[in-house]
Amino acid sequence: MARILYALSGEGFGHATRSEVLIRKLLKIKEGSQHHNLKILCGGKAYSYLSKHFNDVETIQSLHIKYYNNKVSGIGTFFKNISTLPNQLISYIKIKKIIKEFKPDVVINDFEHLSAYAAFFNNIPLISIGNHHVISNASHNIPARSLWEYFKSLVVIKFVIPHIDYFYMSSFF
Repeated sequence: MARILYALSGEGFGHATRSEVLIRKLLKIKEGSQHHNLKILCGGKAYSYLSKHFNDVETIQSLHIKYYNNKVSGIGTFFKNISTLPNQLISYIKIKKIIKEFKPDVVINDFEHLSAYAAFFNNIPLISIGNHHVISNASHNIPARSLWEYFKSLVVIKFVIPHIDYFYMSSFF
């Protein structure tokens, strides 16, 4: 039985629906064995969704994406998230307290930044799940016209998840 801190992005429902399936598998009790002890951290839409399905869900500040004309606005996203820095700091302190009390063996992360940093600074192994690993961990032939977009994506991924011990790349390519 492992003590797992499971943290996920609160933006949209993709991370939440993927995580629901994985969390259910981790909690499933098989005959003759014990289930894992999980604590779930998320914010935004993921919190409203998962707190209806699981008991041990803690709310934290999530990063958000701003859109302009149905396209991601990099500058809008940056300023939206800068405005939440006080709440992010409060959430980071909350995560540090949870880590101290819960003593997780591992952090499973679905593109959530605060728990990734907390795992790194507390020497807790981090398993990162997500389709973003296709960008950061696969080989690509990037056309010259797309290099700037590719570079921006890599910077965002590295900011959100600064260190990974293990990763699971989910993709439909």
